[in-house]
Amino acid sequence: MQNSLLTPAQITDSLNWRYATKSYDKTKKLTLEQVNLVRESLRLAASSYGLQAWKFIQIDTPETREKIKSLGWGQGQYTDASHLFALCTYTNPVENADKIVDEYVQDIIAQRGDSEESLAGYKGMMLNAVKNGNTSGNSDKTVAWLDHQVYIALGQAMTVCALAGIDTSPMEGFDVNGVNELLGLSELGLQVKVFLAVGFRSEEDKYSLSKK
Repeated sequence: MQNSLLTPAQITDSLNWRYATKSYDKTKKLTLEQVNLVRESLRLAASSYGLQAWKFIQIDTPETREKIKSLGWGQGQYTDASHLFALCTYTNPVENADKIVDEYVQDIIAQRGDSEESLAGYKGMMLNAVKNGNTSGNSDKTVAWLDHQVYIALGQAMTVCALAGIDTSPMEGFDVNGVNELLGLSELGLQVKVFLAVGFRSEEDKYSLSKK
């Protein structure tokens, strides 16, 4: 069992310190090490079957972030935070079931050295789950089931950032169709479910002083 480097009190203090940041200090940027921490916290998030039926996009281009801001009702976090990530899911996971599952199986083979034959049963079970609504037989439930997965990654990244002294804002307020078109996601069969802005709070953000 791995020992925690933080005490329960320190962890609780970090969670009390965290809040959905409304105003960022535009002059403060994450280091490369901190950016990689955010990326790894997303990559290592739990998901059903370990499928990771999602895509994460780091959006660095200022012009693109300005356009996202205009599609996000002018919320400053889109442009003022140090970094912005789009957390995406498949628009039609049933249609993409073979691609989603095969990518995962190939990754298992590459990382663990398992054979295709030894994973055949597991692969078949996962294909059935995705194609049949996680055994419900309802494809709409497949979409909802996999859409919800991305919020596990969102929550993990926000918690990790809090422990590392990095501020975050989960962002759902945006023109979904407009953002998907802007980022060219529709032709990839993807859609943005939520954005994650990360950076450092502005001293002028009054909400940072609000009690939990």
